[in-house]
Amino acid sequence: MVNVNNKHEFGKPITDGGTPTMVVVGDSVAWGQGLVHDKKFATRFFDRLTGGAALPRAAIKAHSGAVIRSRNGTGNRDVALKLANANELQSTTRQGHHEFPYGPLTVHEQVERLPNDYTDQERPERLDVSKAYGPDETVDIVLITAGINDIGGGNISNPFGDPESIEKAVRDSCYSRMKRLLRRTQQRFPDATIIVTGYHLFLSTGPDGSDIVSNDDLAVGLQVLFGLLSRPAGAVLGALYGAVELSEELAAAHVEYFYQQSAHNLRKAVTEQDKANTGASVLFASPNYNRRNAAAADDPWVWPPLSRGDPAVASERSAVCQAMSEPPIEEDSVKCPIAPSLHPNEAGADAIARAVHARYEEATGRRSVRNVIGNLSENGGISGPTSVREELERFAGVDGLIDPAEGLRTCFNQLVVDSIRVVIKTSDDRGAGNQSTTVSLDLGALTRNLDDTFGQQGFNHANFSQGAKDDFTIDPLLDTGWTERDPLHLWEISKVELEQDQSEYTEFIDSQWWKVESFALYLNGIRVVQAGPFDLDGDDSQSFNYPKS
Repeated sequence: MVNVNNKHEFGKPITDGGTPTMVVVGDSVAWGQGLVHDKKFATRFFDRLTGGAALPRAAIKAHSGAVIRSRNGTGNRDVALKLANANELQSTTRQGHHEFPYGPLTVHEQVERLPNDYTDQERPERLDVSKAYGPDETVDIVLITAGINDIGGGNISNPFGDPESIEKAVRDSCYSRMKRLLRRTQQRFPDATIIVTGYHLFLSTGPDGSDIVSNDDLAVGLQVLFGLLSRPAGAVLGALYGAVELSEELAAAHVEYFYQQSAHNLRKAVTEQDKANTGASVLFASPNYNRRNAAAADDPWVWPPLSRGDPAVASERSAVCQAMSEPPIEEDSVKCPIAPSLHPNEAGADAIARAVHARYEEATGRRSVRNVIGNLSENGGISGPTSVREELERFAGVDGLIDPAEGLRTCFNQLVVDSIRVVIKTSDDRGAGNQSTTVSLDLGALTRNLDDTFGQQGFNHANFSQGAKDDFTIDPLLDTGWTERDPLHLWEISKVELEQDQSEYTEFIDSQWWKVESFALYLNGIRVVQAGPFDLDGDDSQSFNYPKS
């Protein structure tokens, strides 16, 4: 029989039977940089969830600039003390404080200090950033957005960086640090459903992406915010070769790479922690941003570069910026007036709210086991306990994406596919590479060329050369027909096939032989296929046994 224990009850009730209690922790995206309270994504989600109830302002503990955990574990206590000192900032507001970009009170410390805050009436008698509170069983929902500040926006968009460095930094912040944060949050709020939101695409490439070339404000904004071309090498290139536009294109490509790598690593942390959890669910919500929703694109869902956000919020933030301009001076105080730049605007916040609400409904609503298993089944039906287990295990893969022993709730939390990752290692043998063909991944419901973006080509990250390790992350919602309300489901992946398509010109000269040492496919952060070695010759393909037949 499939295990259905207390953890996996469907439609978990709100703890007090009434309006849910929700808290929000994280960085400037979680806070809603530049937006008034009722326009923030957390507030809009709460409104959708409750049918119009107001989210208390104090429920949003997130803070601009917050990191998951500072390197020394304490952060800058001087700045924290200054922000908490009512005499220093007598005429400023709580909203202004949270708008100021700094990270001394980390997300871990936000979680530890709940339900208290560090300003106004919520401020404890003394600022003890290490003070911990016991488990709080009154909280029903926790929203978390965090990880990007542990890397730094400048490191992500640095055109002279390399994808391996970004990948390593994202893995550390969005997977390792996030997983530890989730573990502590579960201990702190054992009855709460935790929802981690993915990051939005704030710069993009391609014909539908950010207008890098003709948008002067974007160029200036990127240089102010991230210091593009501020490095000596960049200045030389810019002066000698006019490389400003190229550097901005590379910056956008790096942002796209971060966007998809962060989704993979956040989803991996969520998947693993949900499996290990003995309480309520841990969920992931991917914002349905497309390339046209990035800055300087056709339908931007972000504040433009150099934006101050909503005027009412800007004035409150400005007061704190001015007060904090005296020692100790924070580097981010220079960027403080334009902190909303490239953050979700009202349309973007609404998109994130829709995504969070859709995922919460999907996970907590009552679902028919028969219908779900019927969808997963090859023959469209089930006949008993044994076949239920077998149908679930068809999608387990190498590392157990679905494990019936963990209960239906955990299995069902994997039904929506939020992240797809492909890692291909080409053999070290002489002449084993493939640099003259198109390579695509066919999952039945989704087909994607693996070398079709400026970023992948510019990073030399899709050349399949001798000895190369090529790594691709795919957001199923990015520029596809899938949406947050109608996402890609696991049962819609009917096959896994790697295809090589050689052009007629190169085929006429010589058939392209490609020797693949290994191929791995990850869904929701979990490895489901590991295969190799195998060869592809000319127009050729390799199929893998997933889902199991």
